[in-house]
Amino acid sequence: MAARNLRARLANQIESDELELPLLPETAAQVLSACQEGTCEAREVASLIERDPSLAGHVLRVTNSAAFAPAEPIVSLQQAVSRLGFGALCGIAVSVIMQGEVFRIPGHEERLGRIWRHSARAAGWAKEIARLRRKNVEGAFMCGLLHDVGKPIVMQALSGVVELVGFELPDEIWDDWLDEFHAEVGVRLLASWDMPEWMLEPILHHHTPEQADAHVDETRTICLANEIAHALEADDEAAFAALRAHPVLCALGLYVDELDGLLERHEIVDSTAEVLAP
Repeated sequence: MAARNLRARLANQIESDELELPLLPETAAQVLSACQEGTCEAREVASLIERDPSLAGHVLRVTNSAAFAPAEPIVSLQQAVSRLGFGALCGIAVSVIMQGEVFRIPGHEERLGRIWRHSARAAGWAKEIARLRRKNVEGAFMCGLLHDVGKPIVMQALSGVVELVGFELPDEIWDDWLDEFHAEVGVRLLASWDMPEWMLEPILHHHTPEQADAHVDETRTICLANEIAHALEADDEAAFAALRAHPVLCALGLYVDELDGLLERHEIVDSTAEVLAP
């Protein structure tokens, strides 16, 4: 009964739009805006990043990592921006924001770490799927990175309610409620951040792509990326069998042998994910 009441309270907070949504830091907002416009020069974006030491350090670390394998060490932000491109830079900026502003709830570090590592892997798989199908690679990466962004918001709200009532919840209930509510909450967060409208549908329906009314192809891409990441994390035959039989594979026009070819790139995806989610 206590768990049912907690769920009802959480659902009411979400339905009445009472959840506290984190603000996008000013520098990060400016960087993302510049990246989305795609009209800025490298030196302009570098100038924005320099205002945030954490973001600047992260960009240089990622650029010089094995995942991007520069021929020579990159020592300036302008070099980094020029090498990565605007789209990849957006992904790095978002990773810093998530881990510093959103994915930080005392007492839940382990669960948050798992969520963020999964999101980074899903972003990598979304990028690989888009590349294979000659679609928007950087847009797919961003959607993959943000597909579970609602989970820490739900966790924050739920941990506050649990603290008030003094009632501990089993791990399986935490997981069930995060799964149930995270997509809707994630869309609200991205809308509050003025993220592009085309990103919202994939976030809302990455578990139910058949319900997408617009941007269906992007939604299917994120769905498959999410499923691949989960299957590899489970690492058992049942998970891979379910992945190969998933209807979204056919909906994207991909064959099982093409999926197997994608899976062979797991080391590349993992190396990028490890940089974004250490």
